[in-house]
Amino acid sequence: VLCFSGVFPASSTGTFAHEWLWRLACDFGATCTEDTFEMTHLVCAQDGTKKVNDARTFHAQVFIVHVHWLIDCIRQFEHLPEVAYL
Repeated sequence: VLCFSGVFPASSTGTFAHEWLWRLACDFGATCTEDTFEMTHLVCAQDGTKKVNDARTFHAQVFIVHVHWLIDCIRQFEHLPEVAYL
């Protein structure tokens, strides 16, 4: 279950489900959410955002990965090890 941080511009509609990377991740079988309590992966564009800091503090089981992890997974059609993207 993917949640995103700093990957998409602030949405005036209140949802990111229309963003191309969100839709592409779903097309490849991922579940995307804006709810940080459901996430297994926090996909971020940069370190130090509030979501990243909160995930480190409150969600020890969540993988915090750079957006390149998701793009590489899609490009290679497989779930890649997160450790190289932390």
